[in-house]
Amino acid sequence: VIRLKPIVIHLNEVRISAKKPDLLEFMEQTVRVYQKSKRKTPHIAKGHYREKAKIDNRYVMFAESIGYAIYNGKVNQNGYVFFCENTRKADSQKSWAILSSESLAFLTSATKDSTKLSDVLSNSHIFVNSIWHIENFGPISEKYWNSFTYHLDSTYYANHEKLFGISFTKGSVSGSMEVQADTYQVIRINYLNATTNGIQLNHKVKGDLSINLIYLDNVPFVKSASCHFKDGNLEYWNDYNMLIQKFDHFSINGQERFSLLWFSLLPYVEYNPQSWELFKIPLDPDYQTICDQLKSPTKTLEEQGISNSGKWWLPDYQKMAPDNNPKSLVKEMEIARKFVGSLKKLF
Repeated sequence: VIRLKPIVIHLNEVRISAKKPDLLEFMEQTVRVYQKSKRKTPHIAKGHYREKAKIDNRYVMFAESIGYAIYNGKVNQNGYVFFCENTRKADSQKSWAILSSESLAFLTSATKDSTKLSDVLSNSHIFVNSIWHIENFGPISEKYWNSFTYHLDSTYYANHEKLFGISFTKGSVSGSMEVQADTYQVIRINYLNATTNGIQLNHKVKGDLSINLIYLDNVPFVKSASCHFKDGNLEYWNDYNMLIQKFDHFSINGQERFSLLWFSLLPYVEYNPQSWELFKIPLDPDYQTICDQLKSPTKTLEEQGISNSGKWWLPDYQKMAPDNNPKSLVKEMEIARKFVGSLKKLF
């Protein structure tokens, strides 16, 4: 039998009181910190992008690629491009390819007569639009941040850091964000019902955008980004995840920017199944359904990815050449590939 004797220890008085931050002042400082600290010079990351689409609730498109997300130093929608290096792509479905003339018409007169091409442009760059739109029109925009209404939803701790969960609204647009309370660093933004570009680039759609940020030396970089929208009978998803971020200094000239933009729209597809295993990228949550709905009488989805290797994304890409000269387009692509090849030493 062990007898225990209580010992009473008197603690000093502790007073707890609730004090909410002034949200407008907090958001003003958050925007100031973000805009001042974001990287404005070129940088590169190895990343993975995936896109898929449904028409009438049935999958009509699937593609994903391991490649390079490059910020070229331009503060516009084309500031980020994605260079597809290892791509698995399903065969083009007729119901998807029918959107080709609308998505390509802004680039060349070759499709303004409603000529249907064999596929829609690669949309590996769409995550870029999410970032650009949130930075320039969303709650971290220097110009528009104070046009939103903010509400402090929660205060909590993660990894010993104090975080604020903040919701925001502006008309029909709403969303939420996660911000470190002491450093004002934005960790995550979900931006709902925002106006963004659709697949048919000649008109806008309402979609949901999101970005997650990671900080290296107090500089924000994109950890992941996504875009989802519905447009009539079309439903579309596009996701990007950073695999390795680099921020070594390099420069990029106007010709290289132009070539990278073309390559992001019309990449050369190369598929190496073995190298995918190195990054252990999870399958799409709906992958089995995608396989079932996109398989053909002769090829599975994986066999389609293999058969599309060694081809241009858009087989009839000749109609897309900047000056209607296929050789000039190949030249632009080689400039892009040579430039990215010179940056691989960073990894």
